[in-house]
Amino acid sequence: GFTGITWPKWKRSFVTRSISIFPSMIIAILAKNSIDTLNNLINVSQSILLPFALFPLMTCISNTEIMGQFRVGRKYQIFLWVTSFVVLGFNYYSVFDILIASHVNPAGLVIVIFAFVLYGLFVLYLFIGPKYFSYLRNRCSFM
Repeated sequence: GFTGITWPKWKRSFVTRSISIFPSMIIAILAKNSIDTLNNLINVSQSILLPFALFPLMTCISNTEIMGQFRVGRKYQIFLWVTSFVVLGFNYYSVFDILIASHVNPAGLVIVIFAFVLYGLFVLYLFIGPKYFSYLRNRCSFM
């Protein structure tokens, strides 16, 4: 797949589906007293999943090996990537805004921030791509 993981299909499916359902589970646990807040948080958590669909799509439509003559041009690629990051920025702002407005206890907020940092690192990995890390591993002796 796109991530370059060479595990059996069932393990890959388990891990990727766990990553995608984890944000909704955390929000459901933290918002146990308010259905309206829970609904808002689950809607916002869907925006967290956007990079899992967006980055592989953007990478594929920019790749000549995959798209051939139908690959998007350089100006359009830049426009799409900038637009994608702006939308992701708004989505992440919405998540934190709703979490703060829902009066999540400080320990829960620390857990959410820690999860966001880990999530951000994974999204960065998706953005940079496994090929770059393979290149570094082959080029640098310390990795």
